[in-house]
Amino acid sequence: MTLESQEAPAQAPGAARRGGLASRLSAAAGRLREAARLLVLAGTLRVPAPVSPLPFTYHDRAGERMPESLLPRPARGDPLFVFLPGKDDRARDFVDRGLVGSLLEALPGSACVAADAHLGYYLSHEIVDRLRDDVVLPARAAGYTNVWLVGLSIGGLGAAGYAMDHPDHVRGLILLAPYLGPNALLRAAAGGGDLSSWRGDGDFRIFVDVVEWLTRAARSAAAMPILLGYGRHDRRRAGAELLARLLPPERVSVVAGGHRWPVWQRLWRLMLPGLPEVTAGSPASRAESASQRPLTSPPLACGGRGGEEPPPGSGVRGGGGQHPRDEHEERFFPRSE
Repeated sequence: MTLESQEAPAQAPGAARRGGLASRLSAAAGRLREAARLLVLAGTLRVPAPVSPLPFTYHDRAGERMPESLLPRPARGDPLFVFLPGKDDRARDFVDRGLVGSLLEALPGSACVAADAHLGYYLSHEIVDRLRDDVVLPARAAGYTNVWLVGLSIGGLGAAGYAMDHPDHVRGLILLAPYLGPNALLRAAAGGGDLSSWRGDGDFRIFVDVVEWLTRAARSAAAMPILLGYGRHDRRRAGAELLARLLPPERVSVVAGGHRWPVWQRLWRLMLPGLPEVTAGSPASRAESASQRPLTSPPLACGGRGGEEPPPGSGVRGGGGQHPRDEHEERFFPRSE
């Protein structure tokens, strides 16, 4: 005899009603708990709202400043690097983690801007406009023509999105562990699949447009230089791997590790030796330098594509302060990935 062949004993009407009532009360209590949780999230540390002008700090060998009008006039051809943080990071992390200081040591004539472009600028679709009006155009007015965007995680999306919309404003891109969209979208893009359903969703159109633009740029010898670094075990590496297959091997750096600050710091150390040559010159020489002159300085990745540095024995998890996730953030960064 099996359980499936047994007939359930008849239940008294009163017991059935009591059981149904208990079930409904339990379900209602669950809904109340969920509503209370959402109210708590809505009333506490939500994603910060974007502000205008976009806050930033300016850095050169003379130190750090928070300029009111923007930047000192550069010497001819000196590069300006604009740093864009990841979703749980802030501009200050680039200074505190040593990226700005080591860059100024490697390129003494350069300058850096650390823009506090947090996740709110992306969810409100304001990142490109604020970056243009508050940072890049004032920098160009001050005489900077050799502008590089350094994007970390979702900052890579912002950097590429800006270059896509304003290619004449940007000399090149440095993308560290760029987050270019959900893995499902990137798998479809890598397989040549139909992205029309993704493009039709207003929240994801920017991802589709940027991925398609980066794909074209990476394949074009005359396009702006793109330097890429990412961790080989990064669970959000699908976009970086898609891009790595298209870029020249010497412009790709890979180290062991995931989506963490210790990994990004190791990548930065690998990429620094090649930056003086790659970032030299003016925008007018972009096509000539890209198509006629291969990189001969120390390669960005040890041993070419897939070069790795041994992982450190320890390291704390990177990232700035966490915040409760809202509906849009959950769509952009699914917990399952």
